Amino acid sequence: MLNLLRSDLYRCTRFRGLRGPLWQYLSVVLGVAILVVGLNALNISQGLGELEAISVHESLATPSVFLGWPMFGSVSVVGLASAYGMVEWIFADLNDGYVKSLVSSLAGRLSYFTEKIVFSGIWAAMMLIAGIVCHLACMQLLPNLPLGLSFTSFDGAAELALWLLGSWLAVWALTVIPLSVVLLFRKKLPAYTLTFILIMGVVPVALMFAANMGAQAAPVFEPLFSALTGIANWMPSMVIAAFKLGAGAMFDPAQTLPLIGAVPTWLWGALAGLMWTAIGGGAFLLIASRRDV
Repeated sequence: MLNLLRSDLYRCTRFRGLRGPLWQYLSVVLGVAILVVGLNALNISQGLGELEAISVHESLATPSVFLGWPMFGSVSVVGLASAYGMVEWIFADLNDGYVKSLVSSLAGRLSYFTEKIVFSGIWAAMMLIAGIVCHLACMQLLPNLPLGLSFTSFDGAAELALWLLGSWLAVWALTVIPLSVVLLFRKKLPAYTLTFILIMGVVPVALMFAANMGAQAAPVFEPLFSALTGIANWMPSMVIAAFKLGAGAMFDPAQTLPLIGAVPTWLWGALAGLMWTAIGGGAFLLIASRRDV
């Protein structure tokens, strides 16, 4: 498996001719960073009204707040780059026949698909680091900056570290889950569409809506509908939505677990990411063991 991992790292980072997919997705993340920081600079250079001043001031409260909104906002550029990158990677291996040359035995099959789960975590970390570096670099290097674009305060080291850990685990989960869709459908349109729906957080919203409507229509099944709400609250897209607000609430209570009670936000994010990474990875391995590749 380590040889496969080294091979994937080499293939995705080929610098000659910038042929590795890493450089393509880095350019997307960098473009978003330039747009976000450039809009803030433009607002400042043209003079701020009261509402604009409040908005810019709030977005620069701390580094994690500044990074959270563009990376994990209504459209998570890091989540999309990570998930789409791995979906594209699996499709390339399947379509090029690369997989067939490696999975002639059950051991080879298990090694290949397990490595893809591990590699997806590394890829998610790459996209997260790229988002952080690109946004902070643009803030310092773009022309007319730092025209008042400075942080009001800084995150505590523990809060920031836990925020990064939870963010990475949630993005990893969002990257692993779509891989099962690729093997199930083997078609790009449904795979990319369902991946986009997952990243946008449609699933927990639909679960909560169904739970609310069901509880009103059939109160006798209220415990079942409460379980749906609980599942929705532990979806990785919900973690991303919460973490876009920054690291300030990492030690605040977030969710309640049986026999444990309220857990802090960082632990909720980490557990949700680990749980869905395990679920998505398990489903990926199960489908891979039964489907012809």
